[in-house]
Amino acid sequence: MTPWFTEPERGLIEHNVTVPADRLIDLVRSRSSSLTADAAEQARLDREIGELAATDPALAGRDSAEMPYRTCVYRMRRV
Repeated sequence: MTPWFTEPERGLIEHNVTVPADRLIDLVRSRSSSLTADAAEQARLDREIGELAATDPALAGRDSAEMPYRTCVYRMRRV
């Protein structure tokens, strides 16, 4: 990219998103590892996420969960 652009600048943005507990399975289903899995693996993931949401002390009985996100961005400026 040089000599037309500067060296890449990296930015890191961390934030949380509140997810309703009943949408946790939908969140997992939207990830590529679930989307590309076969039907048996998708069913296993659904079952295990449901069990986790029902039994994990940090999630059980809660209406929502805070999901941490980290976004890494790069920018190059035109010289």
